[in-house]
Amino acid sequence: SSGFSYHRDKPTSPFAPEAIISVVTANPDSGHWGTVTPVSTYQGEGGRNCREFEQTIYIDGQPEQATGTACRQGDGTWKIIGG
Repeated sequence: SSGFSYHRDKPTSPFAPEAIISVVTANPDSGHWGTVTPVSTYQGEGGRNCREFEQTIYIDGQPEQATGTACRQGDGTWKIIGG
């Protein structure tokens, strides 16, 4: 687990279809923080809803950027897939 918690009222996940803005994340133990921004939505394998996202994490004030994909699972949770 990343140890990051999401701070917002809605949506419950930065990957949820209603999440169209960046979500700020923070880890109070390390002081690291960042944003997760969904950038596109598509139907993945088996008709699952998937979202590509961009994230920027600040470690000691320095930004680290990455991209990824998350897909909705049968139980309603979102799982980051791939590399």
